[in-house]
Amino acid sequence: MRSKLGFLLLLLLSYNALGLELPSNDFEYRSFGGLVFYEDTKFEVTHENVQKFKEKFRPHALRVGNFGFTKNSVWSYVDFKTNEDREVYLDIEYGFHDEVEFLHFIDGVLEKRVLTGDLKPFSDRPLQTNGFAFSADLKANSVNEIFIRFKAQENLQIPLSIMSEKEFSKKIQRDQLYLGLLFGGIFALLLYNFFLWF
Repeated sequence: MRSKLGFLLLLLLSYNALGLELPSNDFEYRSFGGLVFYEDTKFEVTHENVQKFKEKFRPHALRVGNFGFTKNSVWSYVDFKTNEDREVYLDIEYGFHDEVEFLHFIDGVLEKRVLTGDLKPFSDRPLQTNGFAFSADLKANSVNEIFIRFKAQENLQIPLSIMSEKEFSKKIQRDQLYLGLLFGGIFALLLYNFFLWF
Protein backbone atom coordinates (compact mmCIF):
# COMPACT_ATOMS: atom_id res chain seq x y z
CA MET A 1 0.00 0.00 0.00
CA ARG A 2 2.80 2.43 0.92
CA SER A 3 4.69 1.68 -2.28
CA LYS A 4 1.54 2.33 -4.34
CA LEU A 5 0.95 5.66 -2.61
CA GLY A 6 4.61 6.56 -3.06
CA PHE A 7 4.41 5.78 -6.77
CA LEU A 8 1.30 7.95 -7.19
CA LEU A 9 2.97 10.82 -5.34
CA LEU A 10 6.08 10.52 -7.49
CA LEU A 11 3.94 10.47 -10.63
CA LEU A 12 2.08 13.57 -9.54
CA LEU A 13 5.21 15.55 -8.65
CA SER A 14 7.12 14.63 -11.80
CA TYR A 15 4.09 15.18 -14.04
CA ASN A 16 3.23 18.62 -12.67
CA ALA A 17 6.85 19.68 -12.95
CA LEU A 18 7.40 18.59 -16.53
CA GLY A 19 4.05 18.37 -18.32
CA LEU A 20 3.50 15.97 -21.22
CA GLU A 21 6.34 16.45 -23.70
CA LEU A 22 5.11 15.57 -27.18
CA PRO A 23 7.32 13.79 -29.73
CA SER A 24 8.04 15.54 -33.01
CA ASN A 25 6.47 12.75 -35.11
CA ASP A 26 2.98 11.21 -35.03
CA PHE A 27 1.93 9.77 -31.69
CA GLU A 28 -0.93 8.14 -29.83
CA TYR A 29 -1.32 7.75 -26.07
CA ARG A 30 -4.20 5.31 -25.56
CA SER A 31 -6.02 5.63 -22.22
CA PHE A 32 -3.40 8.12 -21.12
CA GLY A 33 -2.49 7.45 -17.48
CA GLY A 34 -0.93 10.84 -16.70
CA LEU A 35 -4.20 12.66 -16.01
CA VAL A 36 -4.91 14.22 -12.65
CA PHE A 37 -8.44 14.75 -11.35
CA TYR A 38 -10.46 16.85 -8.96
CA GLU A 39 -13.96 15.89 -7.81
CA ASP A 40 -15.95 19.08 -7.25
CA THR A 41 -18.25 18.12 -4.38
CA LYS A 42 -19.37 21.71 -3.74
CA PHE A 43 -19.92 22.70 -7.40
CA GLU A 44 -17.64 25.69 -6.89
CA VAL A 45 -15.29 25.24 -9.87
CA THR A 46 -16.06 27.09 -13.11
CA HIS A 47 -14.17 27.92 -16.29
CA GLU A 48 -13.34 31.27 -14.71
CA ASN A 49 -11.65 29.94 -11.54
CA VAL A 50 -10.54 26.38 -12.37
CA GLN A 51 -6.86 27.34 -12.47
CA LYS A 52 -7.02 28.35 -8.80
CA PHE A 53 -7.87 24.71 -7.93
CA LYS A 54 -4.96 23.21 -9.88
CA GLU A 55 -3.04 22.24 -6.74
CA LYS A 56 -5.98 20.09 -5.60
CA PHE A 57 -5.86 17.79 -8.63
CA ARG A 58 -4.61 14.26 -7.89
CA PRO A 59 -3.94 11.14 -9.96
CA HIS A 60 -6.50 8.34 -9.87
CA ALA A 61 -5.59 4.90 -8.51
CA LEU A 62 -6.67 3.31 -11.82
CA ARG A 63 -5.16 4.06 -15.22
CA VAL A 64 -8.60 5.11 -16.44
CA GLY A 65 -10.37 7.49 -14.04
CA ASN A 66 -13.44 5.65 -12.75
CA PHE A 67 -15.56 7.54 -10.23
CA GLY A 68 -18.58 5.23 -10.16
CA PHE A 69 -22.01 6.76 -9.72
CA THR A 70 -21.56 10.31 -8.49
CA LYS A 71 -23.63 13.48 -8.70
CA ASN A 72 -20.47 15.58 -8.50
CA SER A 73 -18.62 17.15 -11.39
CA VAL A 74 -15.18 15.66 -12.05
CA TRP A 75 -12.43 17.78 -13.61
CA SER A 76 -9.41 16.33 -15.41
CA TYR A 77 -6.20 18.17 -16.24
CA VAL A 78 -3.24 17.74 -18.56
CA ASP A 79 -0.57 20.19 -19.70
CA PHE A 80 1.72 19.98 -22.71
CA LYS A 81 5.27 20.90 -23.63
CA THR A 82 6.02 21.44 -27.31
CA ASN A 83 8.76 23.17 -29.29
CA GLU A 84 6.51 23.83 -32.28
CA ASP A 85 2.96 24.98 -32.94
CA ARG A 86 0.85 21.88 -33.49
CA GLU A 87 -2.64 20.45 -33.23
CA VAL A 88 -3.46 17.57 -30.90
CA TYR A 89 -6.65 15.60 -30.46
CA LEU A 90 -8.14 14.46 -27.16
CA ASP A 91 -10.58 11.58 -27.49
CA ILE A 92 -12.91 10.29 -24.75
CA GLU A 93 -14.26 6.95 -26.00
CA TYR A 94 -16.91 6.69 -23.27
CA GLY A 95 -19.93 8.54 -24.64
CA PHE A 96 -22.31 8.53 -21.64
CA HIS A 97 -21.51 11.90 -20.10
CA ASP A 98 -24.42 14.29 -19.65
CA GLU A 99 -22.12 17.30 -19.61
CA VAL A 100 -18.60 17.73 -20.97
CA GLU A 101 -16.83 21.07 -20.82
CA PHE A 102 -13.49 21.49 -22.61
CA LEU A 103 -11.13 24.34 -21.73
CA HIS A 104 -7.79 25.19 -23.35
CA PHE A 105 -5.59 27.79 -21.67
CA ILE A 106 -2.41 29.21 -23.20
CA ASP A 107 -0.17 31.01 -20.71
CA GLY A 108 -3.12 31.36 -18.34
CA VAL A 109 -5.50 32.86 -20.93
CA LEU A 110 -8.62 30.91 -21.97
CA GLU A 111 -8.29 30.34 -25.73
CA LYS A 112 -11.03 27.78 -26.32
CA ARG A 113 -14.15 26.66 -24.49
CA VAL A 114 -16.55 23.95 -25.71
CA LEU A 115 -19.74 22.79 -23.99
CA THR A 116 -21.22 19.46 -25.07
CA GLY A 117 -22.63 16.21 -23.68
CA ASP A 118 -25.10 13.48 -24.53
CA LEU A 119 -28.02 15.71 -23.50
CA LYS A 120 -27.14 18.13 -26.31
CA PRO A 121 -27.75 17.51 -30.04
CA PHE A 122 -25.13 15.28 -31.65
CA SER A 123 -24.63 17.88 -34.37
CA ASP A 124 -23.34 20.34 -31.73
CA ARG A 125 -20.24 18.26 -31.03
CA PRO A 126 -17.04 19.82 -32.40
CA LEU A 127 -15.91 16.44 -33.77
CA GLN A 128 -18.68 13.94 -34.46
CA THR A 129 -17.39 10.70 -32.96
CA ASN A 130 -19.02 7.92 -30.90
CA GLY A 131 -17.63 9.48 -27.72
CA PHE A 132 -16.38 13.03 -27.28
CA ALA A 133 -13.36 14.41 -29.10
CA PHE A 134 -11.71 17.82 -29.07
CA SER A 135 -8.85 19.46 -30.94
CA ALA A 136 -6.39 21.87 -29.36
CA ASP A 137 -3.97 24.17 -31.19
CA LEU A 138 -0.88 24.11 -28.99
CA LYS A 139 1.47 27.08 -29.00
CA ALA A 140 5.21 26.45 -28.99
CA ASN A 141 7.26 27.22 -25.86
CA SER A 142 4.12 28.21 -23.94
CA VAL A 143 2.10 26.76 -21.07
CA ASN A 144 -0.69 24.80 -22.78
CA GLU A 145 -3.21 23.54 -20.24
CA ILE A 146 -6.32 21.45 -20.86
CA PHE A 147 -9.13 21.11 -18.32
CA ILE A 148 -12.15 18.90 -19.03
CA ARG A 149 -15.20 18.77 -16.77
CA PHE A 150 -17.44 15.68 -16.72
CA LYS A 151 -20.87 15.14 -15.21
CA ALA A 152 -23.02 12.02 -15.65
CA GLN A 153 -25.94 10.15 -14.16
CA GLU A 154 -24.36 6.87 -15.25
CA ASN A 155 -21.05 5.36 -14.15
CA LEU A 156 -18.50 8.14 -14.66
CA GLN A 157 -15.45 6.87 -16.53
CA ILE A 158 -12.77 8.97 -18.23
CA PRO A 159 -10.72 6.92 -20.74
CA LEU A 160 -8.83 9.75 -22.46
CA SER A 161 -6.54 9.21 -25.44
CA ILE A 162 -4.23 11.89 -26.81
CA MET A 163 -3.03 11.71 -30.40
CA SER A 164 -1.76 13.56 -33.43
CA GLU A 165 -4.01 14.46 -36.37
CA LYS A 166 -2.79 11.52 -38.46
CA GLU A 167 -3.37 8.99 -35.68
CA PHE A 168 -6.79 10.46 -34.94
CA SER A 169 -7.77 10.02 -38.61
CA LYS A 170 -6.62 6.40 -38.47
CA LYS A 171 -8.66 5.85 -35.31
CA ILE A 172 -11.81 7.24 -36.97
CA GLN A 173 -11.26 4.97 -39.99
CA ARG A 174 -10.83 1.92 -37.71
CA ASP A 175 -14.02 2.77 -35.82
CA GLN A 176 -15.98 3.13 -39.04
CA LEU A 177 -14.61 -0.18 -40.31
CA TYR A 178 -15.62 -2.00 -37.09
CA LEU A 179 -19.10 -0.47 -37.19
CA GLY A 180 -19.45 -1.41 -40.85
CA LEU A 181 -18.50 -5.01 -40.09
CA LEU A 182 -20.90 -5.11 -37.13
CA PHE A 183 -23.91 -3.76 -39.00
CA GLY A 184 -23.01 -5.80 -42.09
CA GLY A 185 -23.03 -8.97 -39.97
CA ILE A 186 -26.39 -8.05 -38.42
CA PHE A 187 -27.86 -7.39 -41.88
CA ALA A 188 -26.52 -10.72 -43.17
CA LEU A 189 -28.16 -12.57 -40.24
CA LEU A 190 -31.48 -10.81 -40.84
CA LEU A 191 -31.32 -11.66 -44.53
CA TYR A 192 -30.49 -15.30 -43.72
CA ASN A 193 -33.46 -15.56 -41.32
CA PHE A 194 -35.73 -13.90 -43.85
CA PHE A 195 -34.99 -16.65 -46.40
CA LEU A 196 -35.47 -19.36 -43.73
CA TRP A 197 -38.97 -18.15 -42.85
CA PHE A 198 -40.17 -17.16 -46.29
